[in-house]
Amino acid sequence: ASPHATDVEYYRACTFLAAGRYDQFLTHASNFLFRAGVSTASVLTNYYVAMVKMHVKKRPAEAVQHVSFCLAEQPTLAEFWCLLGDAFARLGQWHRASGFYDNAMVLGSRRRHDDQFPIEIAKYKEYPEKMLGRCREVIAKMHGSEENV
Repeated sequence: ASPHATDVEYYRACTFLAAGRYDQFLTHASNFLFRAGVSTASVLTNYYVAMVKMHVKKRPAEAVQHVSFCLAEQPTLAEFWCLLGDAFARLGQWHRASGFYDNAMVLGSRRRHDDQFPIEIAKYKEYPEKMLGRCREVIAKMHGSEENV
């Protein structure tokens, strides 16, 4: 009845993601994102694509592209900033990574509590603090002392 509806492709992608069939997920997510406009579903799909590219496919540069879209739409979601920090940390860009973890804490703490995404303190405080500490350690080792951090 609605040949251009994107719901089928979205749910098909979600099903493949839940089943751990990542190549099929990426294919259907790509099809969905090509046809879909900006929506909560497209933001979350880009986030899931970024997670798969980062953690399963080990392609952090590609993950950055997808998570950047997420941040443009929802800049106060600490999860997005942390994933961006994780990608830059994996790329060895520790100064940039630390800035993104810092953003996760600052912007994540300012999120409204009435938006459609759940809020967990661990996501905008504990994890980014831990990773910011890790970045500082690596930067200090690169510079030979902690005073250069």
